[in-house]
Parts: sequence; structure tokens; C-alpha cells
Amino acid sequence: MTKDENDIMTAAEAASELRLSERVVQNALRDGLLKGRNHAGRKGWTTTRRALIEWIETGNQGGSNEPAKRDDADGDNESF
Repeated sequence: MTKDENDIMTAAEAASELRLSERVVQNALRDGLLKGRNHAGRKGWTTTRRALIEWIETGNQGGSNEPAKRDDADGDNESF
């Protein structure tokens, strides 16, 4: 199986890929520094490989004045 930019991964999977703690990734998702989606229940946060690449490329790990975009359940993109 090849790695695709559109691969969806959980916060735990993203943390493992980046060799960071899951808490760091969850905080980045919650704070809007990393693009992702919060699913109620067991699944929690998800993001894509492309979002991880963009997060790394923009140096957004340390914070930014501009929030990332996330997809809401209805498919609309919103800043938060």
C-alpha cells in the first residue's frame, strides 16, 4: 500500500508518523494549527497526510496568527 497525500489518519497515527506525542498533535488540531476534523466519540481527531506536510512546511508547529481551516460536518470550510 502506498502513502497518498489524501490518506486519512487519526491523531495517534499522525503523532507516530511525526514522532511526536499524541497530545502535541491533538493540541495542534484543537487550536487550529493543524487542519483536521473532530469526530465525536471514539475516533476523535483525524487529519490527512497532506495537512501534516503543510503543517511542517509552513512551520506552523510553533503557532501562527492565522488559524488553519477545518471541514465541518456539513462540508463547509471554516476558520476557528
